[in-house]
Amino acid sequence: MKWGPQTEIQFLKGVGPAYAQILKKKGIYTFKDLLEYYPRAYQDLSFDKKIKDLREGENVSLKLNYVNLKKNRIGRAKTLTTLIFSDGSDFIEAKYFKSPYRGYFDQFSPNSKVQISGKVKHFKGRFEWTHPDITFIKEELNPKHEPSETADVSVKQKITPIYPESEGLNQKKIATLIKKAYDLIEGEFSSVSKNENPWLFNQVPYKIKQQYKLLSTYESIKTLHYPSLKHDTLQNFSDERTKAHLSLIFDEFFVLEVLTALRKNEHLKEKGLSITDSSHLKEFVKSLPFEMTKDQNTSLADIHTDFKKPYPMHRMIQGDVGSGKTLVAMGSAYVAIKNNFQVVLMAPTEILAEQHLRNAKKFLEPFGVNCELLSGSLKVKEKLRIKEELKNGSIDFIVGTHALFEDDVEFKNLNFVIIDEQHRFGVHQRKRLKRKGQNPHFLVMTATPIPRTLTMTVYGDLEVSLIKTMPPGRIPIQTKKIFPKERDKALIKIQEEISKGRQVYFVFPLVEESEKLDLKSAVYEHSELQKYFKDYSVALLHGKMKAQEKEQIMNEFREGKHHILASTTVIEVGVDVPNATVMVIENCERFGLSQLHQLRGRVGRGIHKSFCYLILGQKFSKLGLYRAQVMEKSNDGFLIAEEDLKLRGPGEVLGSRQSGLPEFKLANLIRHQKVFVAARKSAFLWVEECNSSTSNSGSLSVFKTRYKSKLELGQIS
Repeated sequence: MKWGPQTEIQFLKGVGPAYAQILKKKGIYTFKDLLEYYPRAYQDLSFDKKIKDLREGENVSLKLNYVNLKKNRIGRAKTLTTLIFSDGSDFIEAKYFKSPYRGYFDQFSPNSKVQISGKVKHFKGRFEWTHPDITFIKEELNPKHEPSETADVSVKQKITPIYPESEGLNQKKIATLIKKAYDLIEGEFSSVSKNENPWLFNQVPYKIKQQYKLLSTYESIKTLHYPSLKHDTLQNFSDERTKAHLSLIFDEFFVLEVLTALRKNEHLKEKGLSITDSSHLKEFVKSLPFEMTKDQNTSLADIHTDFKKPYPMHRMIQGDVGSGKTLVAMGSAYVAIKNNFQVVLMAPTEILAEQHLRNAKKFLEPFGVNCELLSGSLKVKEKLRIKEELKNGSIDFIVGTHALFEDDVEFKNLNFVIIDEQHRFGVHQRKRLKRKGQNPHFLVMTATPIPRTLTMTVYGDLEVSLIKTMPPGRIPIQTKKIFPKERDKALIKIQEEISKGRQVYFVFPLVEESEKLDLKSAVYEHSELQKYFKDYSVALLHGKMKAQEKEQIMNEFREGKHHILASTTVIEVGVDVPNATVMVIENCERFGLSQLHQLRGRVGRGIHKSFCYLILGQKFSKLGLYRAQVMEKSNDGFLIAEEDLKLRGPGEVLGSRQSGLPEFKLANLIRHQKVFVAARKSAFLWVEECNSSTSNSGSLSVFKTRYKSKLELGQIS
């Protein structure tokens, strides 16, 4: 059998169909996947240190004897498991807030000998680890200390890799399988140049590797699995700072950015219908009762420049809550309609769609533009009418939710699609909308400020317009963190606002009470608020309600029929009530920074000074307190987004699945920004060179074939 990177893992000796299923749960389907199962840390087996000699913050690996185990309840549902070990000089603890896998702690018996690795800290007079890596030492199986099956990988070296473990997948098994796969592929390609070795698909052209003095993919992966201290330190390996790590990180970014460049090129190849006459924009701007900001005017100019090109626009407008993105979209829609085209505005929720329809009617109907809404909650007869009018062209501007994706929704002349909150719609949904027109122009809006690096990564195929300046007259929202004991004082201030005729939001993390979580719920707290504010109307809103019921409550609150709205985060996106001046977020420590900022943006939309009270729960964390402090100091959504990225990471900020954010094995958009910028520049230049030179076109063709599914563009030329 010929071995290669794409050989299925079950054909590796020692695996078989049953064990292959365990590996597949970890994303290991092929030899290549196995060899890219990188160590999560490293240890130095030759370094014999005692507990009594440890220092705070050291990354160490110790040989110890297991002594005991104890369990403590944390809150209502969590358990802290503490393992106690000794080396004769002192005791040390290993703490686990959750089990690495089922049955993990059952392995430990009195006097079990183990090797434990991780960063130690000093706590209450004793050193401890949190979730360290533990390997059992079975010396009785190898009394003469002869090299074992995994000795080639570890004992001969001073530095040894530690792999992520899970149920059925321990250190010894992982190291053994990697060694077998490595030897098989090494033998298959032993005659090939190590610089141009194809066995692991060298992602980056050799000349670019030379330019940045990077190792080949072959050498990099070999170094990570079989490390040497010749040019690096143990700390460099543990912190992913070796040349091998850097080379593989560059590889991951380069692949992503080549795909981004190819997507961008695909946009340029599409034939669209130009929107050439932008003269009508003047009458739209003139009709406004206020002046547009500099950033709004710049964004409009960007869009109308794109409209005139022979290929469809793919642009994103990034703007903080209340910065005026919707107005820019309406002005652009008006120009498209005056050029005899239909326009779609996609919204993720019915509540937000309703608001967009109101804005459309306010800004466009005075010019005779026919605006309608298509949503799932409409009656059948009404849906049929709207669909017929879309088909015959009598509707100019349609606002819709996912109902617009239905197959029987047809347009006479769709040429402009506006998508609000881009990350809530998938690639395939956008494709379906594209097919309903003749490659229409796309404008994406997001009120979630996204850090620049993340924008280039996730939306790198889109042109970006930023709206940073806020409309004149907007009064900054005053934000204050409230400790639990101060809550009553805050309620008095809130009552003062209501007595002035203002309205208030109370946001809770849960819909209903939970036995597992000691958090406030909207349903229970709604009844408590009714008791406290007995002279005022307190409404309840949450995601479990029917769409029609939610819409009714929001309309009543908007019309001033309720003074207080007790809600979950269902109001996070898009609800516009100018008379609401107070946002109260209970258990604020349970929310991310960007979410807190989005919720805060629901107030401060009128002429009155607004307030945001961040009420901490009884058991708030240091991180929860820090987030509240960040919110107190700044109203700048872009600054808050950067801080959120540092705290939570890109996958958590955007949601990997919704955003299309790749799951890197080593690359990190926060720690490796400089590498990303270099890889992006190189990738775009390489694609440009390949497109303009027949000598390089073959390399690009191989790349397109290899990553065809990831390009998500259908047929790639």
